[in-house]
Amino acid sequence: MKPNQSRIIIENVAPHLHDEDLYVKLTVGEPLEVEADILTDGHDTLNAHLKVKKKGARNWQEFPMQHLGEDRWKSCFVPESEGFYSFCIEGWVDGPLTWLHGTRRKLDDGQHPTSELLEGAAYLEEVAKAAKGAAKKKAQKWAAVLANLDAFD
Repeated sequence: MKPNQSRIIIENVAPHLHDEDLYVKLTVGEPLEVEADILTDGHDTLNAHLKVKKKGARNWQEFPMQHLGEDRWKSCFVPESEGFYSFCIEGWVDGPLTWLHGTRRKLDDGQHPTSELLEGAAYLEEVAKAAKGAAKKKAQKWAAVLANLDAFD
């Protein structure tokens, strides 16, 4: 489970299966469109993906979901071989995207996003601790940029 998943409600999933065998039988090359209402408390930004697994497979495939407006989300999967497939939807509060939207709102309103810049720098410092190589250097570089509040006056 990703952090912040416990705050997510997923309901009104379509297609909806009524029995306990949650496999969807599909035809090769014919898309399966899956929609759901995905919501959370507050105004945080959400993200979600459709997870699909063929019966007998070890791993799930993940497909990003698109926000259609209001609370509705949609994704599509096209099976590459015959068989039975199961699916589920995973949603989470997207912390970095929530931060970005909050920072943009402050800038659009003419406010100085001091606390947001420091929050972004702290987040990137944590990312840098877990990263390696070029990704670590990039995270460190951008953390330093965000922490330099004088550059944003």
